[in-house]
This record gives sequence, structure tokens and C-alpha cells, in this order.
Amino acid sequence: MSLQNSGNLETNFKFFWAKSKRTLPEQLIGFFLFLTTIITVMLINAWITKHAHWEKPLILERFLNPALTGIYTLISLSFWTLWRKFSFKLLKMECAFLGASLVLNVAWHIMFLYFNEPFLGLIINLMMFATSILSFYIFWRKDRIAAIIFLPYVIFSGILTSFNMFYCT
Repeated sequence: MSLQNSGNLETNFKFFWAKSKRTLPEQLIGFFLFLTTIITVMLINAWITKHAHWEKPLILERFLNPALTGIYTLISLSFWTLWRKFSFKLLKMECAFLGASLVLNVAWHIMFLYFNEPFLGLIINLMMFATSILSFYIFWRKDRIAAIIFLPYVIFSGILTSFNMFYCT
């Protein structure tokens, strides 16, 4: 029975890779381009966090940047999964929502951490959370694997929103 299950897993893995319309070198280059973009956003956020003008809560320093490292990697993997199957012409909406979500993420870091403006940070965070939910929905409509990989970012955005709300009170 375990041999059968491992065979199914192998078949599913091959099926996952067989769905791509791109060659392996294109897939690898694309993944590293998406990962580089995400790492750039992550480094900007880390710099903002490091140079904040106020005393940050300890949980932010110990939780935010390590969590974002994993989550940004998953975002990159999620979009790469879509890109493997669809052209950029078919991914305009996904690109727009993902880009907006990343820009809002940087804006939240600037407002909340750098300028210590929790209320403005909350407004940006609510927009970021809504954008991440919409991104998840449109990812789900195109490819469920990509949406599931993207789900931790939606959950993290919700946790960050509740933290920001708590901090505003």
C-alpha cells in the first residue's frame, strides 16, 4: 500500500511539472527573477525596521523579519507557479494585485515602523489585507496550488492587521 501511495505522489509530482509551458531553464530563470524581486522588497522592509525612529516591541524584531522571509519566499513560489502555466498577458490582474500588495507592505513598514504612525499604518494594513484576500481569490480561480502556497501571506496579513489594531488602542 505504501508503494502505491509513493507511486501516486511521484505521478502527481510529474504531473505538476508537466503542466508548464516553459522550458526548464526559463522556469529556473523566472523563479530566480521572482525571488530576487521579493528579496529586494524584504531588504527594503528590513532596512526600514532597523532604522525606525522609535523603540519597537520585542515581538516585532523577533517575529516580523524571520516570518516575512519565509512568507516572501512562498509569495515568489506562488507567483512562479502561475507564471509557469500562463503568459504575462493572462496574468495582468494577478501582477497588479501582487504588486499593489507588496507596495502596501513597504508603505506599512514606512508608516508604522519608521514614522511611528499606527493609525495610518492601520489604514494601509487594512488595504494590504484586502488586497491579499483578493489576490488569493484570483490566484484560486487560475491555479489552486498557487493559491494554497499564497495562503500564508493572507493569514500573516490578518495577524499583522490585528496586531496593528491592538497597537492603535
